[in-house]
Amino acid sequence: MDGVTPSSNRVHMVIKTSALEYDDRLRKEVASCQELGFEVSITCMLDKNHVAEGSIWGGADFKSVSLVCRRLFPSHKFLALHLFEFVLRYLFASFVRSQKVGKLRIVWLHDPVLMPLLPILALQRFFGAVDRIVWDQHELPPEKLVRSRILKPVLRWLFGVPDCLIAANQDRVSYLDACRILPDNSQLRILHNYADDEYAAQPKMELETDISNWLNGEPYILVQSGGTSLRNAEALFEALFLPDWPDLKVIFVGGADTGIINSFKSLYSTSFDRRVWIHGKVPQFELARFADNAVGSIILYRSSTPNQIYCEPNRMYQALCRGIPVIVGDNPPMADVIKATGAGIVLSGDGRDSLMLALAAKKLISDETYRKSARLTSGQFRWKSQHEVVAGCLR
Repeated sequence: MDGVTPSSNRVHMVIKTSALEYDDRLRKEVASCQELGFEVSITCMLDKNHVAEGSIWGGADFKSVSLVCRRLFPSHKFLALHLFEFVLRYLFASFVRSQKVGKLRIVWLHDPVLMPLLPILALQRFFGAVDRIVWDQHELPPEKLVRSRILKPVLRWLFGVPDCLIAANQDRVSYLDACRILPDNSQLRILHNYADDEYAAQPKMELETDISNWLNGEPYILVQSGGTSLRNAEALFEALFLPDWPDLKVIFVGGADTGIINSFKSLYSTSFDRRVWIHGKVPQFELARFADNAVGSIILYRSSTPNQIYCEPNRMYQALCRGIPVIVGDNPPMADVIKATGAGIVLSGDGRDSLMLALAAKKLISDETYRKSARLTSGQFRWKSQHEVVAGCLR
């Protein structure tokens, strides 16, 4: 095709995410690809379900799709239908794109939820429309698929389609291996969700006036995206009103479940608002100011599924890179980091024990050792240390 630019330096990301500005892992991966000399484009399915296109993160072109079936059947129960329409739209978009810019060298697929695209990508690779497929496992596949005698062989076949598989940590690799999901010839790489230098370099800023006025000079602990039952929000709210809880306020960033909030507000009335501040979602770089002004951060995952047990969240690394100590559950990936660095407290459970949480908060603020260790750790877990891992995914 005349006028078509070469495909050798193109990476096309395909993702389902709440909103691009909140997806820190995607931002870091895009930046790494660009640093390696690749041109990046993004097709996304967002929570708002609207058509949008533009440029983000160093000039990466993005286009979000609006699904008719999501407007007609918005319930999560119809996810399979939503994905079917998304696959059809992706096929059409990829055909149009191929007429404009030629084939895509690399398609970087995100998360198990988009696995229906893998057979399509395999066909595109077979016919030469795609050179390389990367499948990035932000999350683990649903347990019902892993346990199904009928669907498990299909899942294993799907795991064999990509040229490169990415896992978030070794614990998740071990889990998939134990479940006999990984093909023997898997090209698998581990890409931790470390904080990047751009986040670490954000200037220290004061909190917004209304929050500062509410704090009135009192210390607080940060809970980022932790206001749901899967992150033991009930136990944490309960802990806040125990006699053992220290003189310490709490700021939830990323919101919290309305039912949980209303339940505890009815129990503790005005004392709830004096002790708890609920803040909505903020862009990733805005999180730094909440961490910088906190005495610590609490990060919990209920050990109800392998996906929860083996989670290694970016917000733990975001806190550590700003020198903020953390309280975590005994979930192995988080516990291993905190035990190795001394940059916080590891609970003897996953955080469901409210008294244990209250005592841990008291210990965290009374012992300066944790903050000193967190400061020493601040430069240790950085995204740039994985530059060669990303490069290997693209080769």
